[in-house]
Amino acid sequence: MLSGEQSLDLMDGWICAEARREDLVQELPPYRVKDLLRLEASSLQGFADLLRNTIEAPRQSAGLIFNTLRAIEADDLDTIRQEESLPVFALAPLHKLAPPGNTSSSLYGETQADRECLDWLDTQEPGSVVYVSFGSLAAMDPHEFVELAWGLAASKRPFLWVVRPTLIRGYESGQLPDGLDEQIRDHGRLVSWAPQVEVLAHPAVGAFITHSGWNSTVEAVSEGVPMICLPLHGDQFSNARYVCDVWKVGMEIEASSAAGQNLERGKIKAAIDKIVHDKGIRERMDAFKLAADEAVNSQTEVKALVDLINSF
Repeated sequence: MLSGEQSLDLMDGWICAEARREDLVQELPPYRVKDLLRLEASSLQGFADLLRNTIEAPRQSAGLIFNTLRAIEADDLDTIRQEESLPVFALAPLHKLAPPGNTSSSLYGETQADRECLDWLDTQEPGSVVYVSFGSLAAMDPHEFVELAWGLAASKRPFLWVVRPTLIRGYESGQLPDGLDEQIRDHGRLVSWAPQVEVLAHPAVGAFITHSGWNSTVEAVSEGVPMICLPLHGDQFSNARYVCDVWKVGMEIEASSAAGQNLERGKIKAAIDKIVHDKGIRERMDAFKLAADEAVNSQTEVKALVDLINSF
């Protein structure tokens, strides 16, 4: 495991290498340069401090708990256990261990989920709906939103899209740019928030366009829903790398790059067309869903954690 100083040196050497975006980072397989965390140069020292604390804090603990599945991260979990000499627990998908709520907490407060969208999903054909959500914090530029909207419409597939008030930069009121609200509602349903766990578990949902936040990734894997990844910041790029290139249960579309290449509606349509017909992706996702169900039913990791707690 890299120290905070080593990680800082690594990031400092790669962060501005735009021309080497596709190069592999030898110290951190399977990442490419573009999969690394996006940082402003002014925050490198703060990031190094964060890494140092992240590495040192677990070494003071009696064990580590991860919101993940052994089916997707067994090798990494074993490496952590061996290098840190600590018990490691992959508690299946944590959202499966507690009933879902009707609200979602974010930096912007409580957002009430629109549960009527579940009734709408009941009227759709199995596997036909594209679910779109970018979590509670990620934001898009207006032109990216417009391209995504028309890409969804061009796919000719019903979609359920979470458009919260803070999703579009400059449109915090929730008003959509260019009068898109009326134009795209004929093609799908827009909500300010959705009960995501229940939506992903609904048989009508056949694909998930996501920002690749870790919670959303685990929820999609555990429900067997293929992902179209559109990472926007932070660890979302590295999560998308695993989804698309290691586990091979999704495909990635870049929102933008320093080269000025922006999200295009044609790429969105092509990604939807491809993923809904990719038999291999669906078979791998079905296997992950089965593994998640087995982990929840067996409770092996939970029982091991309880045994550790009771040993004190």
